[in-house]
Amino acid sequence: MGVTYSLLRSVTYIILTSAVLFVGYAEPSINIFTTWNILPIVVALIILHYTDRAVDSSLPKQLGIYGFVFFTGGAVVIAHLAWLLDWGKTATGSSTSALIFVTLPILALLSGCIGWFVGWCIGLILNRHAN
Repeated sequence: MGVTYSLLRSVTYIILTSAVLFVGYAEPSINIFTTWNILPIVVALIILHYTDRAVDSSLPKQLGIYGFVFFTGGAVVIAHLAWLLDWGKTATGSSTSALIFVTLPILALLSGCIGWFVGWCIGLILNRHAN
């Protein structure tokens, strides 16, 4: 994909690294839950790193990986933004509202799977229109 692909990959690494730093900032203290909440972003970084070096780099696979990465990172960042900025009383509305951070990594990875499927389908459609 040339220069555009390299630029997209570099920007993605920067965004995911910024997301890790933001989650560390948004957490009230550095503890096991900080690591637990950063885990989906780290998984996305690892998947992106190893699939960039894959021999078979078809468009559906590439868009699927980027869909996974952006949906996973987006879910984690949006949840932390909602908590930090108290959108809709996310942080102050209930005494058990912080329990979202217990299940957030699982939900983020599930949303990443949905993002992979969406990206893969878009890649298939674009391949069919290109031929």
